[in-house]
Amino acid sequence: MSDNKNSGGGLEAEPFAHITFRLEREHGTQTLHEADCPLSVAIGGLKSDLTTLFGSPAQNQRWYYNTTLMGDDRTLLSFGIDGRSRRNQQIIVKV
Repeated sequence: MSDNKNSGGGLEAEPFAHITFRLEREHGTQTLHEADCPLSVAIGGLKSDLTTLFGSPAQNQRWYYNTTLMGDDRTLLSFGIDGRSRRNQQIIVKV
């Protein structure tokens, strides 16, 4: 949770999106992973957080959303991922 206060004086949860990660390895295997990710965290930070899950250092991961390479300094929100979409929000991770 963030320290942001809502108008009622309580704490607001940080907005997040449910993301499906399609991990593609060089030798052709693919696996799916799902995670709830905060919208305001930089992609580079998310890569670091998911290093153990993906079994690859952050610098070796290439993330794509709708065929666009996701820069480490940008956020999910900057790519139009807002957590409100009902469609599957999938990021392809190539390692």
